[in-house]
Amino acid sequence: MATLVKIHGLDRGAATGDTPTVKTRGFRVASGHGLQFPGGVKATATGGTTTNGMVATAKYGGTWANGHTFTYAAGAADNNVVVTVAYAANTGVPTFTYTAGTLNTVAQIVTALNANPLVNQLYSFSSLTTGAGTTPVSPGALASGTNVGTGQPIYVSANATITLIVDVDDKATARSLKRAGWRFISLGAV
Repeated sequence: MATLVKIHGLDRGAATGDTPTVKTRGFRVASGHGLQFPGGVKATATGGTTTNGMVATAKYGGTWANGHTFTYAAGAADNNVVVTVAYAANTGVPTFTYTAGTLNTVAQIVTALNANPLVNQLYSFSSLTTGAGTTPVSPGALASGTNVGTGQPIYVSANATITLIVDVDDKATARSLKRAGWRFISLGAV
């Protein structure tokens, strides 16, 4: 059974000559979301239509992303997109909320999600809109991922700017955390 832990701020420190706010170096660790199956089907979720829709797709095949959710919340009258994540207790299943300014088009929101350092490691987004669609519809929960073949770990980059779920029973992850001298801002049970 996996021991899932939420980590934030894992950092090797700045490279020689870097200031602490510039170019922090992270660690490659196995994700706590399970195994990917290269021959499997990728989980997807579609929300909306050609005027306001978007598609969320897991980057790796398998059931690992089934149930991972993306929801939209209207923000202020600006062009900012802020992504937050909450993890379900005991399972670590994430719910991402992207709060987007009301002046954003769906295409701009998709670009912002694909550029987010936490989201873009595990998921990709595409727009269904044919023009400057606004008021996006949430894709909701990813589904239909299937396992085919032999499972492999999903590796992610853990650094000072993102919060991740990892399995500390994984020997390689435990070694990475030990090498880091447990240098991270917070650590909590999932």
